[in-house]
Amino acid sequence: MILKFKPVSLLSLMKKLLVLGITAWAANSTILLLRLQPRKVLVGIDSYGARVITNETDRLVLLERENFVKKYLAYSYNYSSNNYDERTSLAGNMMASPLWKEKKREFTQISENLRKQELVQEAKVLELREVDTENFEADLEIKVRTKLQEATTKIRVEIKIKKGKRTEENPYQYEVENYV
Repeated sequence: MILKFKPVSLLSLMKKLLVLGITAWAANSTILLLRLQPRKVLVGIDSYGARVITNETDRLVLLERENFVKKYLAYSYNYSSNNYDERTSLAGNMMASPLWKEKKREFTQISENLRKQELVQEAKVLELREVDTENFEADLEIKVRTKLQEATTKIRVEIKIKKGKRTEENPYQYEVENYV
């Protein structure tokens, strides 16, 4: 006795086998991916070559922390009446959310005052000291130029940083928790 399959039922059987196969493959792939425990590896490249960074005392990690603080200071203290909002926004991307919420009103007030008066402020980092892994002190020389005057002053800024997530807005793994 020879079984004859109708063409319609053969096509239906093939569709069911195909769906079953794809479902099995998807389930297997999902299980394998869940079993994997990916590990983030940070590779550092400098003048001595490439290496895997394994601890917080690595020279490149220390340099990254220092560069983060310098960039934050540059955004916060180098501005003009025309670009204050943009620079403050960039500095805000480097701040922790509670600090941004605390300082936002102050920044808005300064922005409104700068719309009435033309001003250029330039800051130069004279010295940057790492007190510990989270605290920095920076001595800055600030020049403020208005239409008719130029004034120079020196200030000390204390900055506390903490670990954060790297994002497109803030490519560093740190954020400013507090500054005075």
